[in-house]
Amino acid sequence: MRTALLVLVLVTVPLAGCSGLPAEDTPSSPTVGSPTTLPDGLSENGTVDTETLVNGHVETLREENYTVEKRIDVETENGTTLVNYAHVSKVGDDRTQAVDTQTYDDKRVDWWLNGTRTVSRTQRSNGTEYSVNNNGGGGTLGLLGGDALRQALDNAEDPTITTEDGTVQIRSTTTPADLVRGYEIVGGVNMTNQTTTVTMTEDGRITRYTTEFTGHPADDPETTITGTYDLHYTAYGETTVERPSWVEDARNAST
Repeated sequence: MRTALLVLVLVTVPLAGCSGLPAEDTPSSPTVGSPTTLPDGLSENGTVDTETLVNGHVETLREENYTVEKRIDVETENGTTLVNYAHVSKVGDDRTQAVDTQTYDDKRVDWWLNGTRTVSRTQRSNGTEYSVNNNGGGGTLGLLGGDALRQALDNAEDPTITTEDGTVQIRSTTTPADLVRGYEIVGGVNMTNQTTTVTMTEDGRITRYTTEFTGHPADDPETTITGTYDLHYTAYGETTVERPSWVEDARNAST
């Protein structure tokens, strides 16, 4: 049986703009194809219970191996790149072992977590550094996605729901008053508008979370920036975690 996907699209319009939808437009009637079971926390009348959805997602990952791929891309309106960030985390079955890699600017950082220690390798153009800490990290590095889902749903107002062929689309127009997000920008981003898409399975598991946004750096309100934040969960039940070969070098370097 094919697993149905839940697609949530939340649109945030500029503070100074209008509603984002023409006044004469009215939501179309839901188009229903194959039956779709909505995850707990989401009802057909458009009610979204953020905490129930978040908890449902986290519970599906309690004893599962999986891979998380995260990207953040931000540039100014003239095309200058401010952020080019990639983060891949592979989490093992017992949730204590994980391999984690971040790349940004001229730096790459790798981690190995085994439940009792965290070993890291930082590579730059001018050399390589290692670190060993007696902290296992829990094997997830905070990438369960709960915080990301809260960001996607907390500002949702009066969403409309449509279903077709086993998918559900929720659309909401909101105004991000004083909304600030980090996005690897020093001081964060003062958001002016954002479009967020969250894809989930029927049991509430997130498979993708994407935000496209515009705004201004908190320390440079005259500069307009655009960006994309993408969090992709993949390889559920198919992710294997093995200790990287460089871990032995790290341990030798730390003794």
